[in-house]
Amino acid sequence: MVEIINNDINLDVFKLLPNKVKGRNLLFVGRFIYQKNPIFLIEVFAEYCKLYDDASLTCVGGMV
Repeated sequence: MVEIINNDINLDVFKLLPNKVKGRNLLFVGRFIYQKNPIFLIEVFAEYCKLYDDASLTCVGGMV
């Protein structure tokens, strides 16, 4: 048996228009808590930016 539970998040808010998308876009979705290690994410993204100067990072989430 499979049950689908909708998460009630309006994904249209996060869509980018195709003609506006340029470069390398990264997305993080989650809570900003120790276990998810958001500091490491920022450190890795800083190194990524050295390779791709058009990179962008979008973080979606909340604090506990």
